[in-house]
Amino acid sequence: MMREAPEQFRRFDHVFIDEIQDFSNDFLRIVKQFAKGNSFFFVGDIGQKIYRRSYDLARLGLTLNRKELEKSYVMYRTPRYIAELATRFILADSQMKREFSAHGYDQTFSFPNILAHGAELSRTTDQAGEAAACIRKLLESTYPGGERQILVVASPERTESTRTALERVGVACRIGEDEKSEAVVIVDFRDSKGLEREVVVVLGVEDLYHEQSEQALFDEPSERWEKEGLDRRKLYVALTRATERLYLFYSDRTHPFVEQICDLNDDINRARQKGSNGKEGLRGTQGTATWTLRDLGRV
Repeated sequence: MMREAPEQFRRFDHVFIDEIQDFSNDFLRIVKQFAKGNSFFFVGDIGQKIYRRSYDLARLGLTLNRKELEKSYVMYRTPRYIAELATRFILADSQMKREFSAHGYDQTFSFPNILAHGAELSRTTDQAGEAAACIRKLLESTYPGGERQILVVASPERTESTRTALERVGVACRIGEDEKSEAVVIVDFRDSKGLEREVVVVLGVEDLYHEQSEQALFDEPSERWEKEGLDRRKLYVALTRATERLYLFYSDRTHPFVEQICDLNDDINRARQKGSNGKEGLRGTQGTATWTLRDLGRV
């Protein structure tokens, strides 16, 4: 259609693209057809790259003039202890840490959301059932009538069982985002990107890729690193969707991601406990938690 009537689609003087890190050459070729000229503005974040895509601006005839605002490294959305958990998790991988540093993530991180809620991790043999019970309890107490305030992030293998479990306890829910629906939203890790809710419930972390999993059996080392890095980012994105509370249910602590999340959360809680005793706590002023890249990457 674009080749047959190109002028029909060239309507815009300027094109703004967010999340450029997840675009491909094919996507950009299509977007170019909407522009009258070559006035584009790209914004991206390597930390939230969750697709195995890449692009070549020179090949597409686009000239890149890099502009940078002063870096602030501030995560406003997520409560400080949950934000710290997510950031330390993404940087626990040495290659990921080097990649972040190469893209300028080498300064102090700040988490100004002063809510004192930490992540609540629960081990269970029935993740969907326990998550449904947790959500039902929240709707009866802290968030009455607040189905719209709750987001469930699950692996694709568990979305249907999670919906069934929620329906069994009488909680209105749906798979996929819908702005008009007053229901608990269930999405997989990839589709959590761009969303935020007061409460986020995560399950199915064990289904994510890691180098010792069966899915990795015949993968080359470079492919294992790439796939594991993408799934680490997916989990990082899911953890940072919460504006108030985060609940994570797991069954197998031997999974590398689960083990790291649990160990890091234990470390954060120990620091909080020391802080409450007046001995040691999070560094920062006026309620803003502050950590350096070195601190965040240490496990």
